[in-house]
Amino acid sequence: MEYCKSHYAASTLSEPLTLASMVAVYLALVPAAVFLYRGQYIRMQKLLLLLAVTMNLRYLVFGMGPGISWFTNLFDLVNYLFIGDQTNCLEVPTLSNELPENTLLQMYTFHPSWATDFYNHFMGSGSDLSKLCLHAHVIFQTACLVLSFVHIFVARTAALQRSLGRASALCGTVGLTMAVLMGSEDGQKASYGGMWSVYGWYWMAGSSFFLLSKGILAVMRKDIKSHKRWMTRY
Repeated sequence: MEYCKSHYAASTLSEPLTLASMVAVYLALVPAAVFLYRGQYIRMQKLLLLLAVTMNLRYLVFGMGPGISWFTNLFDLVNYLFIGDQTNCLEVPTLSNELPENTLLQMYTFHPSWATDFYNHFMGSGSDLSKLCLHAHVIFQTACLVLSFVHIFVARTAALQRSLGRASALCGTVGLTMAVLMGSEDGQKASYGGMWSVYGWYWMAGSSFFLLSKGILAVMRKDIKSHKRWMTRY
């Protein structure tokens, strides 16, 4: 019998900075929710953009393996709140300890099955094309977020705003396309939800491209008010 929380002990907290970074992500959602409740949308956008960029940069700074493991533990942090102390994880079909290296926090020995499959795909059995798509997705989507932040909150001249807008739209298009190419392979994994996962990727990309196209068409008509509205939704 293998209890999920059998490794929970003070000695296992050997990565305090890693744990603190994950807790900080969830804590950052609290002021974001407060800003949303108060109608302070600009402040909420700034906070969430900075949070998303910081999280994505882990892939680029620490590499794919540690980056995936960090996100896995980020979900573990919440997942384990709903697991009892006497739960035998070997009997839970949605949990797996197949890849013990897929963790940065040794207190988490079991992970959601989809996270294990994700790590195994991009760190082992997956094609070189899918790994390239993941790298391109993270790089271009992060660049899109950074450029969008500067475009919305920093740039003051019309010429700079146009240049940044075009660059962010291009990066966002490449990033979303790479995401769809990766997501198209998800139908082969039951832990991802099968084809429902693929349909979800298509829906996400389709809605994003729709909003982006509406924003571009609006600015081409010189309808700046509508452009801002559509691009904020994007």
